[in-house]
Amino acid sequence: MLRGCDQQVPDELMREAYGGSSGSNWNSGSEIKAEPKRSVPPLDADGGPPLASAEELGEWDAGGERVWGYSANGGVSEQGRLEFRSRGQLRTTWGCWGEWQLVPAEPSAPGAPETSPPFCGETHMAISWSGVTDVLALDSEGLGFELVSRKGRPAHTYRKKTVGSVLLGSALL
Repeated sequence: MLRGCDQQVPDELMREAYGGSSGSNWNSGSEIKAEPKRSVPPLDADGGPPLASAEELGEWDAGGERVWGYSANGGVSEQGRLEFRSRGQLRTTWGCWGEWQLVPAEPSAPGAPETSPPFCGETHMAISWSGVTDVLALDSEGLGFELVSRKGRPAHTYRKKTVGSVLLGSALL
């Protein structure tokens, strides 16, 4: 809550909240922000659905990487991770499973500011979990995204940008 109000968080409180983690840079930010302990939903006894294939993900393949960081505060820190599994299954670090699907790219909403960096592609990614559906636009390099809409509300109407990037060599345990 302190961070959300742009207040200083005492070191002792940070250590307690984040289990002694020293933190990590996220999204090449200059500030070091610790990540909270994450609860990842377990895989079934048979391992659950495999990771999504390049064919399933199309332009969202990200060079074969399947784990993406998610930040609802413009990339200052990571709030969660997404893992794309086959058959449209989404595993999250919010302790739940969800769904993903590729959808036709939406035109910019009237009055929406231009996004930076440039976002492109023929498809957007719709991700849903716990009653929330976000539509995401892929960046021109195919390694980052920006929110287009959340629950039908255009992204430019939110105070902070929601962005994400592929996490090279990462896996959800």
